[in-house]
Amino acid sequence: MTGDHHDHHGHHDHEDTRGPAFFDEAAATWDEDEAKVERARVVAEVLRDAVSMDESTRLLEYGAGTGLVTQALGDAIGAVTLADLSTGMRAVMAAKVAAGTLPADARIWDLDLAQADPPEERFDLIVTVLTLHHIPELDRVLHGFAALLDDGGHLAVVDLEEEDGSFHGEGFGGHHGFARAELQARLEAAGFTDVAFRPCHHIERDTGTFPMFLATATRKDRSAAAEVRVVEVAPEETHHLRATVLRSHLPDPDVDYPADRAPGSFHLGVRGDDGLVAAATFSMEPAPGHPGRPAARLRGMAVEPGAQGRGLGRTLLEAAQQRLRAEGVELCWANARTSALDFYEANGFTVEGDEFESIGLPHRVVVLDLTAS
Repeated sequence: MTGDHHDHHGHHDHEDTRGPAFFDEAAATWDEDEAKVERARVVAEVLRDAVSMDESTRLLEYGAGTGLVTQALGDAIGAVTLADLSTGMRAVMAAKVAAGTLPADARIWDLDLAQADPPEERFDLIVTVLTLHHIPELDRVLHGFAALLDDGGHLAVVDLEEEDGSFHGEGFGGHHGFARAELQARLEAAGFTDVAFRPCHHIERDTGTFPMFLATATRKDRSAAAEVRVVEVAPEETHHLRATVLRSHLPDPDVDYPADRAPGSFHLGVRGDDGLVAAATFSMEPAPGHPGRPAARLRGMAVEPGAQGRGLGRTLLEAAQQRLRAEGVELCWANARTSALDFYEANGFTVEGDEFESIGLPHRVVVLDLTAS
């Protein structure tokens, strides 16, 4: 079999010498490599045998490349969403959708769960092939998968067995494959159960033969979670969530906000078995463009990835709104990441003003009128 020159097609590690530009350029001829096409065929065959799927199955392929695995699954699945960070790869998939090679209603996403919160979507099956070993922030991505799956939904991970570093060579900043026991522990910590492994093809290179595995896991039932109760917390309790959920992309994040202890400020949270799983801070600050109206600024809205999808953000907002209205506050506003605008709009906020950058990410101002019926 022809050896693959490079096998990753979804997440570009910053220390990998071949960054996004490499994959954008390689995308046009990606499917000309017979080894990649054959691997996708074998992976699809093993998936069909390992995971129950039919025309009602909502699939997310994460790190989809040119969509070869989904293409090989054919009509064994239902609605398809394909996510990849490479502009070139997404362009190839779009062309395949237009040509009918991929389903006409397939959605193509630029989604990075290592940096962004999961969207408000649910799937029955998530498939990711040779992507996770490129992601240093692995636990965050696994929690993101758990948030995106319906209860009882399945995750299917195809990746390299643990190896000595020969696969990528020097300078690679990801994982040298995975030890099965370690990956199983990480999956279970992220909210999965019934983790199982089986062999799944291999890759031939000049440096050796590298076996791959298929790991399947089931999303735990969310209904088993304890009743949600919002409590007031100390500002220090919110620091962990601020650092790990909101500012993990910063090398030395500042998680102590200037207004944390100002008069009128308060902090709400939801506790889980291992500590705070959701938090938000509210401080009395004027809303941009609304002079004279009593306003509270929302900051630090963060939900642990494994607890996302349970409506905890909405629950915190509802508790805060009740308190703010009772105190005569008319507006609640925030500098919201553009990736989270759908959440805020779904909860009644209006997007205002132009986009701007804060902590290295694009933001917009969002405002909620607490006096509106």
